[in-house]
Amino acid sequence: MIRGNGKLQERFAHNQVDIRTASQVNGEARNTQDGIQKVYIIDALLDLTLTAAPPSIFDVRCASCECIQAYFYDHTDIRHHFLHRAVEGHTSGSDETSNILTILIAGPQRCQSNDPYRLWFAALLAFHLVFEDTEAKSSAMGIREGDAEKGEEVITSIQAITGNLITALQGGDDDRICIGYLLLLCGWLSEDADAVNDLLGEGSTVQSLIQATLKKEKGREMVQGLCAFLLGLIYEFSTKDSPVPRRTLQPLLASGLGREQFIQRLTRLRQDPLLRNFEVLPQGLFSSSPGSLPEVYFDRTFVDFVKDNFNRVARAIDRDPGLEVARLHEGVDRDLLDSLRSQLGDKDSALQRAESNHLTMEQRLGQEQADHRRSQELFNAELARIKNINEALQKGHEADIEQKDVDFGANLNGIKEEHQRQIQDMSAQIQQAHSEAETRAVAVSEQHKSEIAQLRSISSITFLSFNVVSYITNLFSLGLILFINSMLINVFIFNFLLLFFLFFSYIGRVLSLTRVLYL
Repeated sequence: MIRGNGKLQERFAHNQVDIRTASQVNGEARNTQDGIQKVYIIDALLDLTLTAAPPSIFDVRCASCECIQAYFYDHTDIRHHFLHRAVEGHTSGSDETSNILTILIAGPQRCQSNDPYRLWFAALLAFHLVFEDTEAKSSAMGIREGDAEKGEEVITSIQAITGNLITALQGGDDDRICIGYLLLLCGWLSEDADAVNDLLGEGSTVQSLIQATLKKEKGREMVQGLCAFLLGLIYEFSTKDSPVPRRTLQPLLASGLGREQFIQRLTRLRQDPLLRNFEVLPQGLFSSSPGSLPEVYFDRTFVDFVKDNFNRVARAIDRDPGLEVARLHEGVDRDLLDSLRSQLGDKDSALQRAESNHLTMEQRLGQEQADHRRSQELFNAELARIKNINEALQKGHEADIEQKDVDFGANLNGIKEEHQRQIQDMSAQIQQAHSEAETRAVAVSEQHKSEIAQLRSISSITFLSFNVVSYITNLFSLGLILFINSMLINVFIFNFLLLFFLFFSYIGRVLSLTRVLYL
């Protein structure tokens, strides 16, 4: 009724039922009245499914398990909530009785009962929680066991479950326990390289599974076939970066297990009537003889999963280690993938460098902005200081100018008065010098006049003397001429000479008279 019906699934968990038991479910207290406790129906179903019980109520437990599966079937939120509560209950340690993770991680060695279906039901519920749900797988894979502070080895949930499987295989535990662990691990590791890498983190796991597959034990063909199936899934979804790389894992399987043995174990599993004829075989208590355990090892979902992936797993051992398998069942060339990863790494490095440079530039910009602000503040402070100094200097300068103007006016007046006095003194001196010069000029003029008079008197005497000499010269010349005339025959020459001497005589007189007049 509730399977696949979201509204009914959400309302179903709120219902409460009455139970008569003293045990706690999920560590929660119950309202008790007259020995009857009210619990939520999911907790009651978990108690019924996971509590050790005789084979006689196996069908009831199966129905209870189917009801729980129907509760979270095809409802991601409910499935994640259910798993989250299981993880929290296991981590806190308050839910040990009906917590599927606690039961699986604790292992059969810590179980006080001989009921193998307690662990099988827990594994089956866990299988349905994580099957084809990457988020659920990651959530369950986050569980850690061991306290490092106490010196204990810390392992993951997958490694703990795988260790319990190896212990059960080596200890000869009931096949239902081994198959429960195997079906859970097969559903968990399928299409999940991270889960495969987690399992391969424990290096001896592969070798232990190979030994369990090759161990000759009659009646354990299903267990051996599922071990081979699990090894095929491990190799199929391993990568070059796995703790045990594909190139190491492939020859290990080929040499340790061998292709023929691998195919043979898978074929026997596929041909086993319990798996091959699962749809037509009764799955309940009536399938077994009285007093014995039911012959129920699988559920429909797991059987379909094995049948659908049988051929793929059988061919996995022949796949080249360099060719890895993606989630979409498409082969990818490892060299091409490495090249793309290298390119992606280079781009990531370049992006990181760019982001680092961007961050550096932002820091530098911030620093420069801070320096600029500090410089601006210092500049403003210095500018204000200079303005104050300038204003003070300007005020002092104006006062000095005013004082200097006053002093200059006083000095100018004094200079003017002194200059006026000097001008007056110089005027007096000039007048005195002028008077003295006039006096000296009059005296010089008088003296000059007297000297001219003296010179004139001397000139008159000289003129007279010159005239006398001139007359004497003329007489002499005339006598000479007469003498010559008497000596000459030609009268014309005589007359010419006479005129010549008379002319020069006249010229001499004129010059003498001119000189006298000039003096």
